[in-house]
Amino acid sequence: MDAEEKRVLELILKKQKGSADLLGVLQEVEGKYGHVTREALSYLSEKLEVPLSTLYHLVTFYRCFHLEPAEKVVKVCVGTTCHLKGGKALYQQVEGAGGYRVEKARCLGCCNTAPALELDGELMSGDAGRERMKGAR
Repeated sequence: MDAEEKRVLELILKKQKGSADLLGVLQEVEGKYGHVTREALSYLSEKLEVPLSTLYHLVTFYRCFHLEPAEKVVKVCVGTTCHLKGGKALYQQVEGAGGYRVEKARCLGCCNTAPALELDGELMSGDAGRERMKGAR
């Protein structure tokens, strides 16, 4: 773990005030780095005085946490409108895309482009997303 990562973890712990809000701390780490490193788990275990196995269990149980970084993240909307307009099929199409971490989103708030997806933070229609992903391979 480098000095910058250690500094960020200290800030996260200070913000959380050393509370037992383990999920909140892990969400902060995930949000900052896009994944939770094993080194971060060891460090948090020591600082929070929580068994490493407990933290590892949380990170592997909840789908919002990842132990490995992904090059690109795709969120496919499976909200009501997108579901009715083919969100499930879109999810299945992009699920096997290599180099992408594919996640389901309950609603991306852009029903006018249904089915919608978010590719690296940019919202787009499913058709535009599929085309962009083909070009990136």
